[in-house]
Amino acid sequence: GGGSGGGRTKKPDRIELHEAVVPFDNLTSDCIARLWDRFVAEAASFAVSEADLLDMCERSLRHVIKTDAKPFDDAVKDLFHLFAGSEPGVQHVDFMEVQMALLFCATHSFEAKANFIFDCMDFEGTDWVTQPAF
Repeated sequence: GGGSGGGRTKKPDRIELHEAVVPFDNLTSDCIARLWDRFVAEAASFAVSEADLLDMCERSLRHVIKTDAKPFDDAVKDLFHLFAGSEPGVQHVDFMEVQMALLFCATHSFEAKANFIFDCMDFEGTDWVTQPAF
């Protein structure tokens, strides 16, 4: 069967981040924790508006995000719109999705990422997570 490699597809050599996530790549554990703490302190639900996300990022990440290509506010708005999708009228995104995407790109070890996710899901602080939490 002619073609490339007997019908096998070549695996990518690396994962490329969406351009909206690039300014938030390699955040440290304290940055990820500060963003989560800000969310817990301020948000009424997991659904956050663009203004909510901008405020939380402003208060927890502005000092570490260095973007020459665009202003900080535009970087956060691009991140919001990545999760909002292209459907017109979407006014909220799931903060947990945004947080987990940033955690995926963070400098944490795999074990630290897993522990952070568990801690986020342990709403009552009991060291137990129930299936409905997921």
